[in-house]
Amino acid sequence: MKPELTCAIVRDLLPSYVEGLTSEETNQAVEAHLVICPDCARLRAELAAPETAETAEQRREVDYLKKVKRRNSKRIVLAVLCTLLLVIGGFAASIFLIGSTADVGSMAWEAEVSDDTLYLNVMSSASANAYYGWNTERDENGVINVTVREVLVSAIHPDGSGTVEIPLDDGVTEVRLLGKIIWQDGVVIERSTLRAYEAHTPYVGDTAAIGNVARALQLQETGGSYRTSLHTSSRPYEWTVEFQEMPNMVMDYDGLNQKMRYFLGPQMLALVDNLDQVSWTYTGKNGEIETHTLTLSRANADLAELIEAGGVNDADWVPPDSIKDYTGSLADFQRLRDLLSGRTFLIYTGTMEVEPPPEGAYHFVI
Repeated sequence: MKPELTCAIVRDLLPSYVEGLTSEETNQAVEAHLVICPDCARLRAELAAPETAETAEQRREVDYLKKVKRRNSKRIVLAVLCTLLLVIGGFAASIFLIGSTADVGSMAWEAEVSDDTLYLNVMSSASANAYYGWNTERDENGVINVTVREVLVSAIHPDGSGTVEIPLDDGVTEVRLLGKIIWQDGVVIERSTLRAYEAHTPYVGDTAAIGNVARALQLQETGGSYRTSLHTSSRPYEWTVEFQEMPNMVMDYDGLNQKMRYFLGPQMLALVDNLDQVSWTYTGKNGEIETHTLTLSRANADLAELIEAGGVNDADWVPPDSIKDYTGSLADFQRLRDLLSGRTFLIYTGTMEVEPPPEGAYHFVI
């Protein structure tokens, strides 16, 4: 004898049974259950009853809502895809077509003046970046600002360099690249000069600011790694650079002393307003610590000698008396660096002689 179907199984089968979708054997089993189960029989009657107008309307509404839901789902998916495409397209346009105002920190530039025209050559230090949209604007004070936009390299904007020609008529006072001064008072400003000038600080006691000056002047490239000590409790205020690795492959002892005395030391005195003297130490050839000191008065005397020897090319410019006064403008600070560079070059090439330090002395004041 076959087991009887349970109510749960019958109720699962009833929709198919009423629609005539079940087999003969299943029909017989369902009908045998309906004979003994009034609840299942009543459910079968309800399912088999003709559809009323109200039920039909409800079913149509349900079908309509299902269609609307499916249509809305497609629209939502399409909207999401369109939004995603717009975002991707906008991002691509932003980095390849529109870009942003270029970052002067990622630029390398050279400038020269010829026939009253400033020729500015700019190159991106990042190979993936390109420039476009060069523009020059002059304000009422005679300041010309050069701007450019930066994008990623593409077939549309493939070049990460550019040349701008800027006429220097009588009314031009400054030329700026993205707000940074690159020409002032007839003087082309070098990038290294700008970096050093921006580190200018009034107090030798500000260790963070002193660190910025040291980095801007690239002291580590001069004598290797170093430590800094500052004397600020009483005059003379002193900044001592203790070089840890001497000699290195770049600079020997004489080269270090000459560069510190005639190029870097004077700039350190100029860039720190209340600094009175600069010292530098290193381990000498005999293993003992050697200390050299450049005072402000000696640096000023050296500079006066250099100016008197014909180091100034601009007849209309009156050199300041003290190195401290060369930070009044970028142009003057560039002139100071040009003077110091010229003397350093003459020393290196043997054109100008310098007095050697006393034999066997390991601490002396210049």
